[in-house]
Amino acid sequence: QLIANGQLPNYSRNYRQFYSPSGDIEYVYYSTATSSIGLNLEQQLGLTGGTFFVNSGLERLDIFDTPTTKSTYNSRPISIGFSQPIKGYNDARWARQIQPLLFEGAAREYTRDIEGTAQRTIELYFAALTALNDRDLAKLNVANTDTLFKITKGRYGVGKISENELLQVELALLNAQLAAKQSEIQVQATQFALASYLGLNPKEKLILVTPEKPDGDAVSADMAIEVSHKYGIETLARERTLQEVARDYALAKSRAGASTEIFALYGLSNTAPLLNDVYVDPVQNQQLRFGFTVPIVDFGRRRSNIKIATAQQALALSQLNQQQQDNDQRVFLAAADYNLQAERYAISLRADEVAQRRYFVANERFKIGKIGITDLNIAQAERDAAAKNLMQALRQYYMSEVQLRQLTLYDLKVMKPIEWKPDGF
Repeated sequence: QLIANGQLPNYSRNYRQFYSPSGDIEYVYYSTATSSIGLNLEQQLGLTGGTFFVNSGLERLDIFDTPTTKSTYNSRPISIGFSQPIKGYNDARWARQIQPLLFEGAAREYTRDIEGTAQRTIELYFAALTALNDRDLAKLNVANTDTLFKITKGRYGVGKISENELLQVELALLNAQLAAKQSEIQVQATQFALASYLGLNPKEKLILVTPEKPDGDAVSADMAIEVSHKYGIETLARERTLQEVARDYALAKSRAGASTEIFALYGLSNTAPLLNDVYVDPVQNQQLRFGFTVPIVDFGRRRSNIKIATAQQALALSQLNQQQQDNDQRVFLAAADYNLQAERYAISLRADEVAQRRYFVANERFKIGKIGITDLNIAQAERDAAAKNLMQALRQYYMSEVQLRQLTLYDLKVMKPIEWKPDGF
């Protein structure tokens, strides 16, 4: 990284210590102002954990409270150095192992969020589609009931039925007309909600198409669990957590023992009263340092820290194993629910066919006077309920598919991972 730093200025007014020409130490009260600017480029080496740096800087020192204000410049055109801990904690190595997991985790979180958006879209889409189907069914009921009412009035006119039966059919017609008007409002409300969520113009008419029927292919729960281990978020989070607790243990262990460091620097510097002269004929700066720190007595603190880090590792592993089992159970149930919803749709489809046929037969029998309006109303209600159940079954099928995709981040239909990445990611 490249860093710029500076002070503009650093003013001080107090006693300062300096050495007189005779070698004595004296304290003098005066004012100084220091201004500095510099650039520092440093790079940490992942292999060794050391730091390589190059810097350059310029300082100006102004001394007041003297007969004449003195100004001095000090330049460091370039300095090259290296700092290396020996047998210490290597933060760069751990960062190199953990950062890719964090990056990949963020990408998978984004993918799961997109799938979550798809889930909400499915909910709103099927709400609008169901409202359209209910409206069409309500219009059909109005037309059929109106026809039946005309037939019933004719029968009443020749004395074949009682007034009570006539009123029953008329009431059914009025209820059908009211349901048709309410269905129109529901269509507008659901389409507005869908358009708003998708960022479309609510005034534009939406053309909704019934999605494809389930293909009937079952999903293997074992395969779903296997791909969730490879592509799911939880597995990646588990690996990252294990790396982090191992890093914390290594840090605690490194702090418990002796530490050493080598520091080396080579550069050029110069000082002059004028800025134009400060970069002329600079002299060499050299520094080599070897330092060490050896704990002698800490009253068991080092050992305690290592034990704590070890316990945290064991606890994290236990929690991660439990989380893995819980996630496997969720994937298993999601796969089972997906297969069940496909079967539910097949049953609902057959039930819808039976209910429509039953209503057709009941309607024809009512026209020839074989059954009453009560039996016809029951057949109509069963037909309407079967149609709603069929749409609900289709909705649940697609919802279960999205839930399985969220848990595994894998498309088990086309057998490929799911990846959604924003531009520039």
